[in-house]
Amino acid sequence: MFVGIQIPEPARSLAWEAFGPIREEFPKAKWVPAENFHVTLKFLGLVWPRLVTWVEEGCARAAAAVSPFEIGLSGGGCFPRPHEATTLWAGVCDQDSGTRMLVGCLDEELGEEFPAEKRAFSPHLTVARSRPALDLGERLEGVSLVAEPWMVSQVVLFESHLGRPAPRYEVIARVPLKDA
Repeated sequence: MFVGIQIPEPARSLAWEAFGPIREEFPKAKWVPAENFHVTLKFLGLVWPRLVTWVEEGCARAAAAVSPFEIGLSGGGCFPRPHEATTLWAGVCDQDSGTRMLVGCLDEELGEEFPAEKRAFSPHLTVARSRPALDLGERLEGVSLVAEPWMVSQVVLFESHLGRPAPRYEVIARVPLKDA
């Protein structure tokens, strides 16, 4: 399971199109289908059935502490670096730091069972993964992506169902943000 933000259709399509040339050049990478695009706020992993209600309640408390905010998509990048890219991503513009506030609240509410990430949170939309790593050189500079900002008014608790060619994400709960 994981907690995330869904991406509206216009932004999903723009992100898919923006990475088209790289996708054509590196077809063996594991490209995330556009319908699976999301921003992960907290990865939970395996959640025991006895904890699902507790997780939903924790998500509700975390969401109730954060007001709706705007985010958008802009540009592309990779982890860890262009000549050894294992993850390609679309950038998330978050002027109000709403995603970071949500991550902090989720860590506080769910940290007893699901510890905080050791790495600093960097909001992004994963578009592909690759093993072995890709040598992208300067190709990411050619990614032209600007998606109009949209209001985030809820977080979503997802359950992953692994399968081929890609996992399927089931919505377990939609939790409104403060006053949304």
